[in-house]
Amino acid sequence: MRRFAHPAFWVALIAATSISVVAMMPDRGQAVGASVNITANVVSQTTFSPAGCPTAVGVTGFGNVTPGATYITPTDCTFSFGSSNSTSSLRIYQQDGSDDAMWRGTDGTLDTAFDGDAAAPGYPGNGLVRTGTNAEAYTAVTQPDGKVLAGGFYNLADEKFLLVRYNRDGTLDTSFDGDAAMPGYPGNGIVSTNIRSNAGAEQAFAIALQPDGKIVAAGRVEVAGDDDMAVVRYNADGTLDTSFDGDPTMPGYPGNGMVVRDIAGQFDEAHAVVVRPDGRIVLGGTGLRAGAADFALVKLNADGTSDLAFDGDPTMPIYPGNGEVSMPIGAAGDRGYAMVLQPDGNVVLGGVTDNGAQRNLAMARFAADGTLDTTFDGSASMPGYPGNGKVTTAYGSTTDNFFGGLALQGDGKLVQSGSLLAGTSATVVARYNADGSLDTAFDGDTAMPGYPGDGVVRTTMTSGLFTTHDVLLTPDDRIVVVADQDGASDGVVVNVYRSDGTLDTGFSTDGKDVLNPSAGDDAGRGVTVGIDGRLVVVGHYNSSTLLAATYDTVRIPDWNSGVNDWTTAAFATCLSSTTGGAGWTPTAGCPAGTASAWHAVPDNSGSAANVIATSPLGVTNTTASLRFGFRALATQRPGLYVAPVVVELIAP
Repeated sequence: MRRFAHPAFWVALIAATSISVVAMMPDRGQAVGASVNITANVVSQTTFSPAGCPTAVGVTGFGNVTPGATYITPTDCTFSFGSSNSTSSLRIYQQDGSDDAMWRGTDGTLDTAFDGDAAAPGYPGNGLVRTGTNAEAYTAVTQPDGKVLAGGFYNLADEKFLLVRYNRDGTLDTSFDGDAAMPGYPGNGIVSTNIRSNAGAEQAFAIALQPDGKIVAAGRVEVAGDDDMAVVRYNADGTLDTSFDGDPTMPGYPGNGMVVRDIAGQFDEAHAVVVRPDGRIVLGGTGLRAGAADFALVKLNADGTSDLAFDGDPTMPIYPGNGEVSMPIGAAGDRGYAMVLQPDGNVVLGGVTDNGAQRNLAMARFAADGTLDTTFDGSASMPGYPGNGKVTTAYGSTTDNFFGGLALQGDGKLVQSGSLLAGTSATVVARYNADGSLDTAFDGDTAMPGYPGDGVVRTTMTSGLFTTHDVLLTPDDRIVVVADQDGASDGVVVNVYRSDGTLDTGFSTDGKDVLNPSAGDDAGRGVTVGIDGRLVVVGHYNSSTLLAATYDTVRIPDWNSGVNDWTTAAFATCLSSTTGGAGWTPTAGCPAGTASAWHAVPDNSGSAANVIATSPLGVTNTTASLRFGFRALATQRPGLYVAPVVVELIAP
């Protein structure tokens, strides 16, 4: 049996109304035309010689095509096959066997279709958008309609919460505007919110979307040197949601759309926010109490009032029933930076803990009532083990280590990112099983102690210091880490890993990319994946301007969700000509209008429908010529799509 994995045909979004098709090497590293695997049941005289098929990356003759139209490869892809001492047959089936056409991005280059900033270097088509001055973004989310929200701060006299919404092409969304004080109002796509008049720093660190389209932004507000947690809820158009208000100390109460919480000290910050299915909102971050910083959580009802049933910390004031939890992890201070909501209702808060000698990655898992989940425990060195609900991971011998982000996989595993600043700077990624133990199958770093099987990957970069800020899982469970480079050349850092922890060399040739468009102080802070599969990274440009950049990088697992894509309505193949016998009926040129000529490629190798042609006993030069076609849906989601097939010779 010999196989030829056909080069995939890729559908790439060029503009809002055009698509081009690219031939690409198979994802699994098979050499096109050379991936002939000889097994015991194939005699030495058997021939298998594909010819006329694309053999390298490049645009086929499809050129730019229009959604809703049908296109067919313009030349034959011919296979010569046969056996000198037996009959043989040529068959075709789906490479992934899942009924789904796979999508894959390009090599990590900037997406030239994303460009709404005419003043940016390289405009048009540079993949970058700069917005405002004295502004920076810390976080980004993608709305169901594909628009991207960036959150951070805007500083004009004093800092304010900032939200910016972009259309899918990078232009500002003029329908988003609830701030009459912003230049360009109405219709500038930008909203800034002054939470407390004449306050100091006011920064939005996290954004969550509600099913009804409302937007929840969380962060901090500083008044007279005292930092408090702050949360603001907006309507979908950017106006403040006046139904959200649980803080009678706030100006404009009731009905100002804001809540500020002073937990127990002078350093309270919300770096994470999740919205539960019941509409309740959980803030995660840091609270300073008795001179030490701890993990901190606040749970609010949907109207902004405190959820008094949430209380797992008997040391807090007004216990029980204050809606707050402050939880120490280490002896010398802890900070919570990212949080995920699990399907069972538990939340995991991730950050760093300092034991006085070094700073380590840390996580704690809380039940819906705020108590620690005692089934979550993978650190035998932690006090109260087993069953304390906390996990720490040592990944360096210095206090100069930083937390980057936390993400939840579909299988329940958790991914944390961080930075190692001891000696050679590096980004760090660790993966954990659902019970908090390190995932020993995740390991792509041979230099780490405990390799193989320590569950931690460290990636050294070029010169300079690298601080990780966010981590994201793509739809196919690839891991994207965003950081900033601080050194002779500052820049936005993006690393992409495969699910086993190895760097994805399909991204920027080595899995790592540093972007420094201003040649000054640029940084990446947050990342989201668009509905079209593009990565959108936000941060700052030259220290003082909000920056958004997009990459064609990730994979979406399905062309048309819930539908078998291998039908004549989407992807199909046709036998143009053959010198062989029984199998498909050849149709010269494979015209689109001849429905009987086109075949849906089966999802397994055993189907009788996948036999293209047969060769008689002793004939070694039978030929079969194929063409491939697709029909782009009128409402096709933009992106790059691949439909890999295997053409196989069977010689009993």
